[in-house]
Amino acid sequence: MTNYEVAMNIFKIASKVLEIEAPDIDFYVNDSLDTKGINSMFLKEEYKIVFSQDWLEKAEWLEVIAVCFHESRYAFQYIFINGN
Repeated sequence: MTNYEVAMNIFKIASKVLEIEAPDIDFYVNDSLDTKGINSMFLKEEYKIVFSQDWLEKAEWLEVIAVCFHESRYAFQYIFINGN
């Protein structure tokens, strides 16, 4: 299983556990963000989680899982705070 598949599956699981709609997932290539150590972000305006494509291809699968749960928590907080 690739890290892309791991990420997609973990977001499905996290969304079910948190009882939220699964955010959209996207990937980016941005050297300025990568050099700052940013490997993922939750974009609340778009209800989307984005990953650094370069990071995702190199990361260990366990790290991908941890980041997926971390970003899912941001989506949960956004929904909870906004009363959606």
